[in-house]
Amino acid sequence: YSPYPQTGMPDSLRRFVASVTGQRSSTELKPAGFPIPTLNVCRRYQQQRIWLVGDAAGLAEPLLGEGIYYALKSAALAAQAIGEVGTRAHSSRYSTLIADELAPDLKMSDALARIVYRLPQAALGRAFRDGPTIKAIVGLVTGDLRPRDSLGKLVRRVPAWLVAPSLRSAPGAAG
Repeated sequence: YSPYPQTGMPDSLRRFVASVTGQRSSTELKPAGFPIPTLNVCRRYQQQRIWLVGDAAGLAEPLLGEGIYYALKSAALAAQAIGEVGTRAHSSRYSTLIADELAPDLKMSDALARIVYRLPQAALGRAFRDGPTIKAIVGLVTGDLRPRDSLGKLVRRVPAWLVAPSLRSAPGAAG
């Protein structure tokens, strides 16, 4: 399941290949891809003694599809849960840790991804000229801000991206 539009992907890929290589892309190009599991809609991360981590648990970041951080973090949370309650078949400690520590970031990222992928010109064309947006992105990438904090700042900037005809804020601008 993907809430994001998938139309035009092969044509977009062909245009991208042509722009990078300077040549027309071959008609033999046969793109194939698979969705990255970004949402565990059932919110079930364990059943008896089977615990899902990383992509298997639907814990990839929805905006960029990044999954290494969430794979490592979910594995650490699984280890924490095992340390606290063992591997009892009826424990829900691991699912609780995921819900408390990772799900809020992923929900925030999903909200932002839905906007960016539905309105890419408004979101990307304006967002990257907006100082507060740039600071939030840098904070996320450098680890200076927790994903939840950085994504929260980005989501709060969305109205400015969508209504301002042209944002010219400098990277240090307040917001």
